[in-house]
Amino acid sequence: MDSGTYYPQTAKARSPMIDFVNVDRVNVDRAYEKPIFNRKLYFEEQDNIRDQVNKIWIKYDINRNGSLDKIESANFLRDFCASNGKQAPNMQSFSRFYM
Repeated sequence: MDSGTYYPQTAKARSPMIDFVNVDRVNVDRAYEKPIFNRKLYFEEQDNIRDQVNKIWIKYDINRNGSLDKIESANFLRDFCASNGKQAPNMQSFSRFYM
């Protein structure tokens, strides 16, 4: 048996997709360290994203059904392209990709 390979010892049949797990014996403790990140900043960012999505939804979901239909999506795409200096697709082009 290879010293860098760990074979799980279980009575259950193993998945054919998981034959072995490579373990770096030297850095095994570092692999399981808790990631360091600023939780407050993370949740503030999530709140900011949620606020932006809500603003978009309020502006473009005209019939307030909770989803953007074809016309509402086209209006959003037109404004999004304009705000990014791009030409919006015409309705015929948009219809080819809208399901």
